[in-house]
Amino acid sequence: RQPKGSTFMRAFAVIGTREPDAHRLKLLQEYLVDKHRAFPGAILSTGGAVGIDQLAARGWLELGGLVFLALPWVGYERDAGRVLLQQHPGRVAVGYGSKPAHWELAARLHPAWENLGRGARALHARNVRIINPVDEVFALPGTKSWGGGTGLGIKVAYALGKSVLLPIRKDLEQPAEAMW
Repeated sequence: RQPKGSTFMRAFAVIGTREPDAHRLKLLQEYLVDKHRAFPGAILSTGGAVGIDQLAARGWLELGGLVFLALPWVGYERDAGRVLLQQHPGRVAVGYGSKPAHWELAARLHPAWENLGRGARALHARNVRIINPVDEVFALPGTKSWGGGTGLGIKVAYALGKSVLLPIRKDLEQPAEAMW
């Protein structure tokens, strides 16, 4: 646990759309540069999905940072984790799968869990794994009215009492119980 009033940040998460536009890319770049200036030793936790997740991981690594990729299964997104491990030895950690507690929280927060297949459930449990160990979540959801997978990630962050930075989509900036 960090001391009260501390300016230390051990980990932060970036979650977001698979189809970022130029505005979201600019916001991500600015956030990563500012975060590196303030907390160069912080670890980025993200999910390795195409789009914001992979761009955040690559950007943080280019700045000299450390990355934790929470992936739902081996081979996810064409082995994105393995590729980053090879390109940045010693600076990337990959975790596959999720703990039962991650699955339980995702099931509790998702409004239609019973309608999801195993793959979709694994992706949502992975969202919990991304967010659980961090101090802050930077979210760049797409344009889906309910926020897509990022929407559940935001809901998870609120449920876990995390600091959530949501520079766009202010409609998703609300208490967890009010979403969906």
